Amino acid sequence: MQTSTMRKARYLLLAFSSVILTTGLGGCSVSSILKKGQAEQKISVVPQVLEVNGENVLFEVKAQIPKELIQKKPVYSIDLVYNYGPKMVEPIGKMRFSTGEFIYENDKPTITRQYSFKYTPEKSRGKLLATPHVAKVNKAGKRGKTTEIASGVITTSKLVVKSNTVSLAPDDYRKGVSEPQTLTFFFDEGQAKLRDYLGTNMGVLKELIESNYKTTLVEITAGHSPEDADSKEFRLPLRRAQALEKYYKHELDVKSYTNSSKSVKFRVMPVVRNWDRFLKQVQLSALSPDQINEILTIVNSNVSFKEKERQLAKLDSYEYLQLYVYPTLRYADVRITYEIPQKKDSEIYLLSKKIVENRIDSDKLTEEELRYSATLTPLLSEKLKIYQAAAENTMKWQAFNNLGVTYIQLAQQALKPEIREKLLKEAIINLTYASHRNPTAQLFYNLGSAHHIQGNYLEALRSYDYAIKLGGRVEMLQQVFADKAALEIEIGQLDDAVTSLAYAAPGYQTLMNKALLYTLKGNYQDSKTFYEEALALKPNDALAHYCLAVIAARTNQENDLALHLRKATQLEKNLTAKAIDDPEFRAYVKTPVFREAVK
Repeated sequence: MQTSTMRKARYLLLAFSSVILTTGLGGCSVSSILKKGQAEQKISVVPQVLEVNGENVLFEVKAQIPKELIQKKPVYSIDLVYNYGPKMVEPIGKMRFSTGEFIYENDKPTITRQYSFKYTPEKSRGKLLATPHVAKVNKAGKRGKTTEIASGVITTSKLVVKSNTVSLAPDDYRKGVSEPQTLTFFFDEGQAKLRDYLGTNMGVLKELIESNYKTTLVEITAGHSPEDADSKEFRLPLRRAQALEKYYKHELDVKSYTNSSKSVKFRVMPVVRNWDRFLKQVQLSALSPDQINEILTIVNSNVSFKEKERQLAKLDSYEYLQLYVYPTLRYADVRITYEIPQKKDSEIYLLSKKIVENRIDSDKLTEEELRYSATLTPLLSEKLKIYQAAAENTMKWQAFNNLGVTYIQLAQQALKPEIREKLLKEAIINLTYASHRNPTAQLFYNLGSAHHIQGNYLEALRSYDYAIKLGGRVEMLQQVFADKAALEIEIGQLDDAVTSLAYAAPGYQTLMNKALLYTLKGNYQDSKTFYEEALALKPNDALAHYCLAVIAARTNQENDLALHLRKATQLEKNLTAKAIDDPEFRAYVKTPVFREAVK
């Protein structure tokens, strides 16, 4: 009797345990885990409003769930995606609450992770979504209700001002007048070996020799930098000049039918321990007047050449000298005097049209004449065809540069994004050819600007740096630094932007970017001052007013927000929609003051 009673009790206990395992949390079903998880999970995002930082949106997600849900199987997970349009979904990551992937915080299973996604303009109005997911190993499982944990992206760091002004090559059509052309070659530190990679004019020299213009004189001047490795050998400039002389004579005898090494007069002029070119490069640099005066004081002193270099090395500007001045002093200038025949403008234009249409051979015009013909028409489409023909037939840097600039001008007029991108790609290809054939500050600035416009930030930065190293007119170098600073702000290199802005030209662009820099660093008072100075130069500037409205929103100055936002939207209508969607104004968007400002 007792045995029977005990068996019944045991049976009832097992049955009761079975109910617990299937309906309680000891061995939960997928549905019950999902239900409890959704009800009690806590998910937070830092920052609460996503913000673009450089090229990426960086943020941290923290998730907690009840500890009863932690077991070997099934596993509770949270899937994160960023949705920014119909069928536009970017997976962000998966937070799995399985063994080893979480910690306990306040007795709750917790996962904290850093995430990011690459920013593009269409993502500014998206939503960061979290969806719970419960599944056993190798099973589909169940997905819960999707919740929004962050909305929109602050894009204030993109409100930079940039110029990206590209320039055509100077017209070198000399109408028969014999004027020397100078090509500059650069050498590695302490070396006299000719380079045929980036930073040389080797391709230009070859093409000039093969053009077979009647050449009368070639003058080669070579020098060195003050660095020990470059100045310790007294004969190094002579060896550099002789290397070019030997190469030039060989190419004349092999590839020219008009000239020869005997018919052309050569003159070699080494420059040793001379500061003239150094001083010229310093005057062409973007160094401040005080820094230039410090350098001049040392160079004009009576101490030895080596002692001057040692004193220069102690200056704050020495890093600039090493990066942007000394490489240009390891040089050789080749000055070539040759003759070109002359034609009338009408004849040149008609012949160029026939060349473009493949009705006559390209040799009916010289390469200078063919490029010059593009200046005789106002139509970009005609200019493009002429420069294309010039590039194909002459392979000269001037033709490649002007073709690249024309592609950019057409891209700026293009309405369809895909056409614009295609034109910019062609521009970059041709500007790359031009800058590598004739490495000058202007050509590398053109190339950097093309990359910057298309969004190739790393390549743009490299080109800007190379332009600065080559040196040029102070105004142009200041513009390079100004656009370099804008780029550095865009990619989140704020400290580098501070340095670049110190060398940028004073004016509207620099003031606007300084103001933005201070805004991003949280110095709103100085930022406001710079924006007001920019408005003094450009009173009806919508962007400056919009940025002042952002500062007002961040500092809770409701009246200033209304004033500047009203002016910004009146001056530029498309800023109305931007302001309504901008997370910077989220706290104000439903207020009467905001609504009145954007009316």
